[in-house]
Amino acid sequence: RKGIGKSLIERACAKACDMGFAAVLLCGDPLYYARAGFEPAQKYGVRTQDDQFMDALQIRALAIEMLSACAGRYFVDPIFDVDEAAAQRFDQEFEAKIKIQGTASQKRFAELAAKRRPYL
Repeated sequence: RKGIGKSLIERACAKACDMGFAAVLLCGDPLYYARAGFEPAQKYGVRTQDDQFMDALQIRALAIEMLSACAGRYFVDPIFDVDEAAAQRFDQEFEAKIKIQGTASQKRFAELAAKRRPYL
């Protein structure tokens, strides 16, 4: 609650704008990201890679005139595919920490990510 998250979002959006991108897409809680200018991607016809609308998929316009032509599917880059065994080996290089699972925000995001509607 010190504004760090909002500051990071603003910086990332400014960098994306400087790089010539028309919008920023992300998966997150609409209640949080709406405060940073994000809207449901469904509003602009943007769907997941499996051609579904998802409540967690959010978009923020950087070049408003481009959003009317941005309908389509959002594909997650393969760089985000995680090799769980490699991640566990990597984690072992650091001091052990307690993994916290099942928090309210984790449960809410799981629910949001599960809410999908087919594109008709």
